[in-house]
Amino acid sequence: MQFFETGPEVRRRVLQWLVQMPILLILASCGQKGESNMPTAETLPVTDYEVLLAQFEEELAAAQEAADVNPSDGTRFYAAQVRTNVGLCLDALARRDEAIAELVRAAWELRVLPDTLDGKSDTLGACADGLGLAYHGAGEHELAEASFVEAIEHRVAANNGMATVSKIHLGNLYLSMSRYSQARSRLEEALAEARDPEVIVLCHSALGRYFHTVGSYAEALDQHGEAEIAARKLWGEDSGQVAGIHSDQASALFRSGRYLEARDRYMAVLDYYETLDDIAGIAAVLNNLANVDLQRGDPESAAAHFQRAIDLRVETGRADDPEILTSLSGLGYLHLWNRNVEEAGLVFEEAEKRALDLLGENHPLTIEIRQGIGYIALALGNRIDALKRAEQAFSSGRQLMLEALKTGTEEQQIDYRKKIDLMSLTCAIGDPELIAERLLLAQGLVSGSKLDEVSSGSVPVGTATVAYIRFFEYDTSGEWTARYGAVVSGADKPSVWCRLATDEQLAALVDALFAHMAFEQAMGDGKKPPVPLRKLEPTLRRLHELIWKPVADRLSTDTDHLAVCPDGIVSAIPFAALMDGDQFLCEGPLSLSFFSLLRDAMIEPKAPEPGPSLAFGISVFGANPTDAMSSASPPYSRSLIHALSEMGDLPGVAREMEALRGVFGSAGDSIKTLVDTSTGEAGLRSHLRGAHILHFASHAFVLPREPGEPAGTRPSLDRTSSLERTGLVVGRIDSLMDDLKNGHLPDQEDDNILFTKEVAGLPLDETWLVTLSACSTGRGDPVSGEGVIGLQRGFFTAGVQHVAMTLWPLSDNYAPDFMAKFYSKVFAMNRPDAAMWQTQRDELVRLRNAGGRLGTAVWLAGPWTVSSQRRSW
Repeated sequence: MQFFETGPEVRRRVLQWLVQMPILLILASCGQKGESNMPTAETLPVTDYEVLLAQFEEELAAAQEAADVNPSDGTRFYAAQVRTNVGLCLDALARRDEAIAELVRAAWELRVLPDTLDGKSDTLGACADGLGLAYHGAGEHELAEASFVEAIEHRVAANNGMATVSKIHLGNLYLSMSRYSQARSRLEEALAEARDPEVIVLCHSALGRYFHTVGSYAEALDQHGEAEIAARKLWGEDSGQVAGIHSDQASALFRSGRYLEARDRYMAVLDYYETLDDIAGIAAVLNNLANVDLQRGDPESAAAHFQRAIDLRVETGRADDPEILTSLSGLGYLHLWNRNVEEAGLVFEEAEKRALDLLGENHPLTIEIRQGIGYIALALGNRIDALKRAEQAFSSGRQLMLEALKTGTEEQQIDYRKKIDLMSLTCAIGDPELIAERLLLAQGLVSGSKLDEVSSGSVPVGTATVAYIRFFEYDTSGEWTARYGAVVSGADKPSVWCRLATDEQLAALVDALFAHMAFEQAMGDGKKPPVPLRKLEPTLRRLHELIWKPVADRLSTDTDHLAVCPDGIVSAIPFAALMDGDQFLCEGPLSLSFFSLLRDAMIEPKAPEPGPSLAFGISVFGANPTDAMSSASPPYSRSLIHALSEMGDLPGVAREMEALRGVFGSAGDSIKTLVDTSTGEAGLRSHLRGAHILHFASHAFVLPREPGEPAGTRPSLDRTSSLERTGLVVGRIDSLMDDLKNGHLPDQEDDNILFTKEVAGLPLDETWLVTLSACSTGRGDPVSGEGVIGLQRGFFTAGVQHVAMTLWPLSDNYAPDFMAKFYSKVFAMNRPDAAMWQTQRDELVRLRNAGGRLGTAVWLAGPWTVSSQRRSW
């Protein structure tokens, strides 16, 4: 269950003026010929669109009758103008289909009239703008874009200043389409052109929402502050426009973790709606206040806000509004956290009835509520009812995700998977076969296939699979705990469930491990950093004890190979370097293969096709340290600019390329090496198709998450990852940084950066192995149930079978030797996973026994791993 500080009702009510004021401006720009007593943008209250629509419909009937009697250009033009206003009002009332029908007809009527008519361009612009808004509201983005572009053309021709409003609409559309650079460009262009005070307010507010969306909350607050100053001058302190801006400010403050200030802003919005006696608006803001209070650690106040929102809707006959379910669900989970199980049960029982009536079974809120009922059943010891609720929630959630997967982008799909938690309740129940079955179903395998059944046909004797799962459990003490479990299965053995360490325990150990690796890297660079507080050897032993030993204890004695599917932070653990006593895990009898998802371990192997291989290396980057650039814009965030500015040259890359030529030649394979080519990204793309092995030696980046993401009132699943937070540098970056410093946005396809989103579109369906010989290429966002969303996900999406990657920064001096040894084994064994495991075993043992420090051995040889999306045994 997750809380969001804004929902459909909040956006509709609290930000209503931002939607309606542009329509009023369009209406005002659509000058009518002849006498009319219609309200104008200056006299019309922003909530009277029903009244306005009725009057326009009456006038349209009269205008149409006049045009039928006297079909002159003037009467037909006037009828088309009034029809445009009818369409605009219908759109303001969210009656999209009717609005589109009226506006399409109005546009046709206008186009057949002579261009010499005074005001034709004005009205065509208003009509196209209205169509754009209606198409945008209906989710028809391509049609909306074409309409807004047309509106701009007409309004530029009319020279009435309204083209600025159309540019704002187009910028907002691009923002909803995640076309960030275009969104920002249009909105800043509109702001530079704006002269009308109302339009200036709209520009600042739209830019504020842009910066909020991309996570730049400080800049969002700056823009909202400018909008607030102008709005106060125009409409006064107590206006709906200022209240709307306060709501936007509160949302940005909330995301920034400034909860007291966010509460103050929401209280101001609440006061405004209370003066209007607007129940829906009051209830919407109360939900937001509840979420703020939860973040402030005041659950009692949050419960009071949720309860008041519920009572207001019930007392005023608005209990059939779906927004009541947000309040009911929030209150139910609050009772659970406060250990008021009986009260939670009563709230969820009412919420479920309303959810089924108002939303149906396949809706995220219904699923969330049913999961709450399942946790109550577990707390009361009623396992049968918990199983029933888990089945209901899982079935509905999976159906929703399947529908989303049909049309959504990769990033949207990941986002949707985290809004619906399919596995936590099932894991909390603890039935191993049920967990195994649902894990496969959740990851997209055929309906009805159990892990045992799939494994029996895909996994040979001697091989077992282990799928780690991050989930949340609720206990009778009222605590929610994020922890890990594992499903262990063999070829002819039933599934076994292991309940493992908590997320907090593992995070502390992984942090300590990476602190040691940063220490070793600094030592390798000739620095003298402070020694980490926690020792490395006990850390590796403790990780072995918590994440590996419970799994190993459940393996049959004939197991010699394990297919491992990490999840969450387990993806950051170097399994080969885990220690049992004085021995590394890779020294033992088991060999390990890694898969990001369990379904990947079940896919039949594909024989590698012989073909040319490509090694691409960059040793000179031309980075220059820099202070703050002009305002960053996705995907060129401030954190990316900072990361690029610190990328030093890599002299070891040339030696690595030379070592690869020797290994590939001795194996009888051809290889083409590109080192410091001037062609950069564009040239690289031309060499990729048909590559059998693709090797990158360069810099990579994993950007930190933006600050201010609220943790949620209960531990929430991982934040949606951006497929532009990870990437590879494939050429010099000095020109890119000069462009960014001067405020120019480069062509993303030729900026010498391969973002993960771009990697996913590369022609690599014939590529057998990709090796990413760069720092931390295996890192990214650990997403519960999805592994790591980073470069490996991009290459898998592009069709690559195996990806070799790293968990922490490499040694530029050591990497060439390690790579040569790895490829020698790859050609001898024809299995990248086994070749990596054995190379790490040989090198970890050699470095340890050579008298060096344990930390140095782990830093040099421990970070590597190979992940596959087809089994190779």
